[in-house]
Amino acid sequence: MTSPLLTVHREHIGSTVVVHAVGDVDLATVGQLSDALTEATDVPGATLVVANLVGVGFLGSAGLSALVVGRNEAEKAARPFRVVASGPARRALSLTMLDSTLDVVDSLETALAASPSS
Repeated sequence: MTSPLLTVHREHIGSTVVVHAVGDVDLATVGQLSDALTEATDVPGATLVVANLVGVGFLGSAGLSALVVGRNEAEKAARPFRVVASGPARRALSLTMLDSTLDVVDSLETALAASPSS
């Protein structure tokens, strides 16, 4: 899924489904991220869903909300949900204190190495 402001794609790494987002997540583009997170949660056999936001240059309130909804959907499906964030995305998560309620890590390697039950 792409728009001029945001590119989103899904990758399977073992039983983990990673949603990569690159660009700006705002009202105009949040649907792409939301849809990809929902699809990732619905993948049969997935044991972990990861939202990789390292390439996100702007994460607005709509994007923050999409992450909370994504986490809630993953929990309903009994799948852990992690967010990889740095730069502007990490600052947005920190400023809103969502980094204390979401499982936020600094790198995809860390997200994949951590136990799904942690």
